[in-house]
Amino acid sequence: MKIKKKLIPVICATLLFTGCVKQQSAVENKEEIKQEVAGEFAKKSEEEQSRIMDEFQKLIEGDMSEIEVMKFVNNNIDTMSKENASKLVLGIEKVQGERMYKFFSDDIKEELQKLDYFVDLNKLESYNIESKELKEFLTVAKKSGYKLIAPEGMYDLIKDYEFLKNEYSEYVTEEIADYLNIVAMESKEPLMDDGEVVISWDEVYKRLAASEKFLHDYPKSEKVEVIKPLYLDYVMSYLYGANNTPVFDYSMNQDEADTMNEKAKASYLSIDYKASSFGQLVKTYIEILEKNEFKLTDEVDEYRKGIYEKLNM
Repeated sequence: MKIKKKLIPVICATLLFTGCVKQQSAVENKEEIKQEVAGEFAKKSEEEQSRIMDEFQKLIEGDMSEIEVMKFVNNNIDTMSKENASKLVLGIEKVQGERMYKFFSDDIKEELQKLDYFVDLNKLESYNIESKELKEFLTVAKKSGYKLIAPEGMYDLIKDYEFLKNEYSEYVTEEIADYLNIVAMESKEPLMDDGEVVISWDEVYKRLAASEKFLHDYPKSEKVEVIKPLYLDYVMSYLYGANNTPVFDYSMNQDEADTMNEKAKASYLSIDYKASSFGQLVKTYIEILEKNEFKLTDEVDEYRKGIYEKLNM
């Protein structure tokens, strides 16, 4: 009986706690529903959205700066449907593409080349830049959604897709979110630099698989024309490498076939073959490589050529 007496308070406490949790969950669920409903009501009517989109179209066809275009988008995007929000974000991308080099003058390039360090726009405050013109350009470039790169030591200005992804992915359709994710990876860490593949073989395959999935999921997307060439670049790089990072290391003996690079080989043997159609082709390719002791024989070369040709249709 003593045991039973001790159990009763424990059971009661447990029931009380369980009841509290249920009650709390119910309150949280109601709050989530309220927020969802409030979010729906926050969306403007189709008529209002249409008016905003017309205004936006006139804006990007005019001479408004990238910063002003972004300000318009930021003031309206959370009240728009995902489809219209996507059009707003793609509008920013379009404006950037048209105006990117208009203010990236030769004088600015010369000023940049004079510096003895690389300028990361995310770290502007840490640089002591004397030229007011250059400092103003860098500040505007960052606010306009650009970034600097220096392939082969020469400065260039590109769209900072990672910025667009981080700022707007939550508002757009799944299609455009997937698109931004793919191009943001390339924007953050380019595949190539100075004739060399500068990301890991596993990363090349990861991007390849993501690009292939996009092409499969959204065959009619207007962004196919951007993703398809990128996809083929990844395919070519994964199969062949680059001048300074070939998949098959050059043999010092002319009579001996080139042997597969160990890092590339490790990637080929460990990737998720089911993640892409390309992966399925690589799985068969591995059998041919093993048969040829991972050397670049005529049979191996012909098969990898066939893989690229099949995917480049």
